[in-house]
Amino acid sequence: MAGLVLFFGLFISIQYFFTFRTIDKKLMQKGPESVSSPSGKYTANAYYEPYGGAGPSSGVNVWVEISNNENHTIKTIYYAAAKS
Repeated sequence: MAGLVLFFGLFISIQYFFTFRTIDKKLMQKGPESVSSPSGKYTANAYYEPYGGAGPSSGVNVWVEISNNENHTIKTIYYAAAKS
């Protein structure tokens, strides 16, 4: 019984919970421009990664990272698979 509960717990955690650390950035491409905050403290960068081929199975993964220019940290704030 404990094995069954463990199996379903792992399945649910892998299937329904996402961490930004799992993003595969080897094919990533930077968007056309960066956007800075009015104070210049933060900069937002958009990235995308094409996947699939031609046809309905293709698309892109899109994410946005915010850079703190004062303490040089980067945080991913948005990630989505865009299929249309």
